[in-house]
Amino acid sequence: MMPTCERCEAAVEESAGGFCPDCGVVLNLAFIADEARPFRDFMVSELTNLGYRVEVFSNDEGLLDRIRRERPALLLANVYLRGMLGVELCETIRAIPDLGTRVLLIGAIFRADRFRSRPESHYGADGYLEEGLSAENFVTIVRKAAGRALPGAADGKDPGAR
Repeated sequence: MMPTCERCEAAVEESAGGFCPDCGVVLNLAFIADEARPFRDFMVSELTNLGYRVEVFSNDEGLLDRIRRERPALLLANVYLRGMLGVELCETIRAIPDLGTRVLLIGAIFRADRFRSRPESHYGADGYLEEGLSAENFVTIVRKAAGRALPGAADGKDPGAR
């Protein structure tokens, strides 16, 4: 099954390197904006196992320019990112027309018993990650946020299956 772009749903040839020729989203690129810590290393490892090319940022310096230029499929951003809060970063990204980047916020900002409505309506993120997630739960959240086949699934096998 040929992967499709999550923004415009165009078919993307494997030979295109995961780049959607219709809208420019890089389907296999993920950015992580978080301080150096074991959970960041876990996220890098899991995303790499899922077929993503991962780039890491410790603060917001140059991050928005890179997002505009490289159009990653995913951004995982710490709620308390140095320089620009992850929530603010999410709002800024949502204001960029036709970007297509899915945003997962990292931090203890959501518990099922704290909100009457889904936190997406409060912060604009596509999902939330909390430190201590199992690899299986992490993959489930990434799959839901990506809204498409994972990048390594070009051979028909889901690399996220455990």
